[in-house]
Parts: sequence; structure tokens; C-alpha cells
Amino acid sequence: MIAAAVAGIMVMAVHPTSHELLAPGTFTMIAALGEAVHIVAIITVPFAFLGALVLARYIDSPNRLAMSALAIYGFALVAIVSAATLSGLVAIPILQKIVEQPQSATQWEGFATYSGIVNQGFARIYTILTSIAITLWSVQIVRTRMLPRAAGIYGLVVAPVTFIAVASGHVRLDVHGFGAVVLLQGIWLIAVGAALYRTTRTE
Repeated sequence: MIAAAVAGIMVMAVHPTSHELLAPGTFTMIAALGEAVHIVAIITVPFAFLGALVLARYIDSPNRLAMSALAIYGFALVAIVSAATLSGLVAIPILQKIVEQPQSATQWEGFATYSGIVNQGFARIYTILTSIAITLWSVQIVRTRMLPRAAGIYGLVVAPVTFIAVASGHVRLDVHGFGAVVLLQGIWLIAVGAALYRTTRTE
């Protein structure tokens, strides 16, 4: 969980923007970086789910709140894999066509726009579902006190605010907006992962 969260934050920190990709003379280098960061993001997804599984099993109770959160989080991870695939492995080759074939740029720009819209859709699904999952886990943490209540309280503040901001359309999930989401959620994941590691080591 900690490794996946740290990797996600680092990926967003170096994630190139479309303006950087289309800057004269830098496309090849920036495109290679873009593909690499998205591949790394995809690779971390199974580790994120593994950490979530351990968390859900540890704090689960007869109400199955933690396991319900796990199911929601799993669907969110499917969405983020789709978003990363579109952004890094579909959109970049399309932009390469625009750079290399300026005479047919108009045709490829349509595909790039469509890819970006679909990518935003998956990113929005991921953000909404992870916010719900973190909220449910945080409720369970506060109720059971099996992990520090501070982490649960943080999740109960950040997750609903993120949900409302994204679901209402007030936050655009571009590199900066989604980067903020990843950072805020990453803090929770790292804190909970560290607490879970310390707790399970002493048992």
C-alpha cells in the first residue's frame, strides 16, 4: 500500500502535460517519459489492491463494511488502469502522428480529443469510487479503533470533500487536479499502511 501510494505521487510529479509533449524539439524525450510513467502506474495497481486486501481483512467486522470498501476500490483500480492506458499508451502514439504527419493533423486531433475525454471519464470514476472506499474504511477505523483514529478522521474529511469536488465538476482531473487527488489520498494510504505495518508486526 505504501509503495503503491509513493509510486503514484512520484508518477504524477513527473507526469508531462500535453503542452510539454507538443513543445518543439522535445516530443521524443517527453513521449518516452510519458509512456514510462504510465507503465509504472499500471504496474503498481496489483500492489495497491494487495495492500487494500490486507487492510480490509484486518479491520473487517460482521458488518462487512471493510470488504464492501475493498470491492469498490477494486472497481476503481480497473478504471485507473483504463485511464493510464488511454493517457500513456493510446494518446501519446496519437500525438506522435500529429507531430510526424502535420498534413493529417486535423484527423488525428479528433482521436486525441476523444481519447482525452474518455481518459477523464475513467479518472473521474476512479476518484469517486476511491473516495467512497476510503470513507467506508475510515468509518470502520474510527468505529473499531484497530488503527489510529487520526487516520480515520483524516479520511472522513478528505474523501467526502474530494468526492463532492469531483462529482460536482468543480475540480478538473488534468495533471494538476488529478495530482492533487493522488497526493491527498496518498497521504491517507501511506499513514494507514504504516500503521497497519506497525500493528501487525507487534502481534
